Amino acid sequence: MTASFVPKTAARAFQMVCAILLALPVLTSCSAGGGTVEAGRWEILRSQTASAREASASAGWTPHDTSRLIRVPYAPKRDFQHVWMRGTFTVDGDPARFFGIIPGRIYHTDETYVNGTRVGRHDFSESANVHFPRSYELPPGVLVRGVNTVMIRVGIYGAEYGGFTNRVQVLERGAFFARKMMLTLVYQQVPHGIVVFLLGQVLFIAMLYLIRKREAEYLHSIALCILWAVYILCGFSPVFPLSHDFRVSLLWSTAPLISINFLMLTQSYYKLYFPYINTVLVPVLAVIAAVILLFTDPLAPWYPARALGVGTVNFMVVFMVYLLYRIYRVKRDNLFYICIVFGVLPGVCISWDVVNYLWIYHYPPLLQTYTIPLHVILVMILIITNIMRREAELDALYGSLKERDREERKTVITSTTEEKLEHVIAFLKENFRSDIAREGLAAAMDMSVDHMSRTFRAYTGKKINEYLNELRIREAVRQLDGSEQKIIDIAFAVGFESLATFNRAFLAVMSQTPSQYKKKLK
Repeated sequence: MTASFVPKTAARAFQMVCAILLALPVLTSCSAGGGTVEAGRWEILRSQTASAREASASAGWTPHDTSRLIRVPYAPKRDFQHVWMRGTFTVDGDPARFFGIIPGRIYHTDETYVNGTRVGRHDFSESANVHFPRSYELPPGVLVRGVNTVMIRVGIYGAEYGGFTNRVQVLERGAFFARKMMLTLVYQQVPHGIVVFLLGQVLFIAMLYLIRKREAEYLHSIALCILWAVYILCGFSPVFPLSHDFRVSLLWSTAPLISINFLMLTQSYYKLYFPYINTVLVPVLAVIAAVILLFTDPLAPWYPARALGVGTVNFMVVFMVYLLYRIYRVKRDNLFYICIVFGVLPGVCISWDVVNYLWIYHYPPLLQTYTIPLHVILVMILIITNIMRREAELDALYGSLKERDREERKTVITSTTEEKLEHVIAFLKENFRSDIAREGLAAAMDMSVDHMSRTFRAYTGKKINEYLNELRIREAVRQLDGSEQKIIDIAFAVGFESLATFNRAFLAVMSQTPSQYKKKLK
């Protein structure tokens, strides 16, 4: 099995699953075939009346385009306000063959009438699932041969967008249950299945972290899974214990919170840490998330969530492209292009959902719901692949050291501690750019960690880490003398994981900072 087999296979699996999930909403909007009629010629009545008879007799009906969601035309308040929508459909033949009506997703509440008879209703006291699909059975005798009228009293919360964009269909029994099952699958079972899978991933990664506490990317992966589970539950959970206003603000806050974890995950994955990200950008994103969660009144004159959320999403899409480019200049590997796709594409999906909701069709965000968890899962697959590869490389390095020691034993009758330390020193000089640990060196030399550390310091006058850093600094000095590379690029190239660590080590070895040294060269 080649090193690229796992990433390629994971990418193909991701593409297949993503295509299936994205096709499901399209399938649900298609006609169920024979035995289906569709309501059309929609009109809207901007009235708060609760009486279907009074609304039907009103002269205020105007034509309405159902391809876009709307806002209520009244002064906004923190409650549900209503408009009426009316359409007609024609029944040819026996009306008794039709079993039910499916309005699909309606934002946010509804009372549905057919020919003046209420056939169903839904409000948040029954289910807090924002995307809950409606399907109502028709009482016998409601339909008539010829033209029939469907009226829907739509409740829209606050200043949000509401209504419906799907086709309202009247179906025979078999087609009714087939479409109802498809809608239930797409807008209830699949999202909750994703949540269950993400929580399962949290448990799995937590167990791995308990075994391998050095891998910081495990913690960031856990945080990403939890954040996306919360995000999906905000839109699809049938129970939400907090206010609707807080739910909206919580959704907006996921933009900076997920951005923080994506930045930390990317740095941990490549073992490259950028000071301006961790000391400037991450705190700024944390403050943005806090502001969004503190000011949760969407009707206040200054409601920061939308502006901060949109700004964060669009900025992070551009910044992630820049960050991955910077990383690529230092560490080039076969997985990099896959990481670009799964580091930038989630931001593009989120950006589209936000722009679409605020300025185009106003649909609630769905694309990110079905794609981002899959991105997160694949990123974790890449992380595990990278860890396995790194472990294999270190095992090979330590194995070569142990083999060298065995070869020496064949020619030298006695194997002293001094000879072992010489082997370690030679190994460090050849492999100082790698992520070398005392435990691996000691195991390769059949010595305890404490014993090797003590003898190494007594033999060289330096700790292992000090000796290793000195080798790296000597190589950094050579590169500074002979090239115009940036200091941070040289730091990563010689084996340091952050610029701050490199600066401290350089000062300890050279008694001056890298910038001072470079300035003297000029």
